[in-house]
Amino acid sequence: RFQRRDFLKQVSVEWCELEDFTEFLDSQLGPLELAIDNFRGERESSKAHTPHVRDIGRLMFRNFCLLDSRVFRPLCLAAYALVHEVHVAQQGAGEGRQELVEVFEGLHAMLVGCDVADDHLSLSKNTKDPFVEHLVEPISAAYEKLAEWDVRGHASHEGASPRGLRCRQR
Repeated sequence: RFQRRDFLKQVSVEWCELEDFTEFLDSQLGPLELAIDNFRGERESSKAHTPHVRDIGRLMFRNFCLLDSRVFRPLCLAAYALVHEVHVAQQGAGEGRQELVEVFEGLHAMLVGCDVADDHLSLSKNTKDPFVEHLVEPISAAYEKLAEWDVRGHASHEGASPRGLRCRQR
C-alpha cells in the first residue's frame, strides 16, 4: 500500500519537474508562439497544427512516461487503490488522511493536465482515448464524488483549470 502511494508521489514529482521545465520553455518561446498563432490566424482557420510547447510536453509525458511503458498498468492499479484508501479515510477508518488527500489532488491535477489532444501531425500514437477511459474519467469521477469531503476547496474543483495549477514546492 505504501509502495503504491510512493509510486504515485514519484510520478507526481516527475510531472512537476516536466511542468517546471515546460513553463521555462514556454516563457522563452512565448513571443515566437504568439507570432506563429497570429500568422496562422491570418492564413488558416481550422487546419491541424503542431501544439504549443506546454501541450507537447504534456503529450510526451502521457505517451512515453505513462502509457508507452511498463508504468501504465501499475499506475492504474495505484490510482484505483488510492481512491479506495481515500474513500476508507473519508469514513473515518483510515490513517494519514491529509497525505492521502495531497497525493489524490496531485494525481488528479496531473491526469487532467495530461489530457491534451493527440498531435495528428506527428508519428506518435493516438493515446488520448485509452488515457481518458482508464485514468482521467475514473479518477475525475472519484474526485468529484469525494470532493464533498476534503478536496472541496481545491482550485481545480472551483472551476479553475488544473492545467494552471502550480506543482507544490518540494
